[in-house]
Amino acid sequence: MSFSSKMALKYIKTQKKHNIFIILSIASALMLVTFIFTLFSSFYSTMLYNERQKFGYHGMVHQITLSDYEKLTKSEMITKSEFDSYRPADTTGVAYVNFRNDIYDPETFIREFAEDNFEDKEYSLSLHEELLEYEIIGIHAKASLAKKLVLILAIVLFILFCARFVIDTAFEISSRDKEVQFGILASLGASKNQIAAIIMWQGAFLSVIGIPLGLALGTAVGGFVFSFADSTSVISYFTQSDRYCEGIFSVSIPYLIVAAIIGFLWVILSAYGTGRRYSAKSPIESIMQNNKKIIKPK
Repeated sequence: MSFSSKMALKYIKTQKKHNIFIILSIASALMLVTFIFTLFSSFYSTMLYNERQKFGYHGMVHQITLSDYEKLTKSEMITKSEFDSYRPADTTGVAYVNFRNDIYDPETFIREFAEDNFEDKEYSLSLHEELLEYEIIGIHAKASLAKKLVLILAIVLFILFCARFVIDTAFEISSRDKEVQFGILASLGASKNQIAAIIMWQGAFLSVIGIPLGLALGTAVGGFVFSFADSTSVISYFTQSDRYCEGIFSVSIPYLIVAAIIGFLWVILSAYGTGRRYSAKSPIESIMQNNKKIIKPK
């Protein structure tokens, strides 16, 4: 282990109250981030489930002949299909189709395929836009998801920006008691980077407890809030359905990983900023810090 990491472990063992404050600060920030990600994931899963319940196909091709339908089913971009004739004796009807996930644009695909393969060009296409959007199929659905993720990320960064003041305060309080020791270390030859690294290692070690705790609390609070929304008409309002819509609570592992990474980087940045402030002081200034008299106001 390096000098900075060894010193950080020693300080962690001797400053238990400060460590608890830092851990709670990290956990509170991660709890808010995880709460938002959990609600977004659950809302997304609920919308996807209910759209599938309404209509399980991505689109319908109307006025299509049976021979053209057979040609369409041979395409690699069609994963599932069903043909329904208007009347038993008719050779025309409606084709229900599902598209492959990597299709660029379903509407463009059907139009180009019809121009090259259909004998009867008199057809019409209707797409289940909501289902395509929530299954992220097509360029428009991907663009819509990107806009939502950017908005969610902006909210998360704003929350972390506000929470950083709490984390900064925790590191500030913890480092203030070690200011004299930092001055002694600097006088013995410790560099500014080594002193800053001590606080960074302290943040990294305490994140091992604070980040999982925050993820667990955020998931629990998100589950409670979503369960409350599921027991009311809130979900039916958002799904724009007159009937009861089942809520699907979802915990997304990728979202939790992103939250953990963002939270860890935020803690390291906060610890680095605190470390640079204290390492910038001269050794004499740090050592003489405790000799300053505190004048109580009358």
